[in-house]
Amino acid sequence: MKMIAWSILLCLMTACSSGGAGKEDLSKEAQQAFTEGNYEDALASFLSLVESDPVTGYTGAGWSAVRLHDYANANVYFQTIAAAKDADAYAGWSLTGWALSDFNSAIQRADTVLSKDADFVLTLDDGVTAADLVLVQALCYYENNNFSMTLQKIKLIDSGFNADLNGSDIAQVLAVKLEQLSALFSKTVAKG
Repeated sequence: MKMIAWSILLCLMTACSSGGAGKEDLSKEAQQAFTEGNYEDALASFLSLVESDPVTGYTGAGWSAVRLHDYANANVYFQTIAAAKDADAYAGWSLTGWALSDFNSAIQRADTVLSKDADFVLTLDDGVTAADLVLVQALCYYENNNFSMTLQKIKLIDSGFNADLNGSDIAQVLAVKLEQLSALFSKTVAKG
């Protein structure tokens, strides 16, 4: 009985001391740092949120790490909250899958996001959209030598593009188109 009372008291103290405004302020601070391109500060702020708001904390930390080109840690952050099936986290997890050459997983994670929301837009950066995820899929299919699916995904982004899948230069034709598309989406899919 005493243990239950202490547990309840501890829960109440924790809930009261964490205060909603503090969490909201930290979340706004993290989002502002991200928006301003201060990804190291954003990463630290988002990691401070993981105890009180794991989905926001790990998702923001993951995207901050992506922008810092730290794909291994970003992958860990997104994987930590995979059970939540958060679209922003899965979009980032798709990108880290591609960056870490886990192409099949990247395709599947992008499918998870796109099946929930075909018009996906990242909460932290409205410049990251469903088209970026389709491009990640096209890049992954290309790496898997699945040129038919590569072409199908490219056509979702550029419906006027066509290529002869039976042509001897199909790999090069697709590679050139993927480079062109990657230049358009460079903020999202840059590996370097």
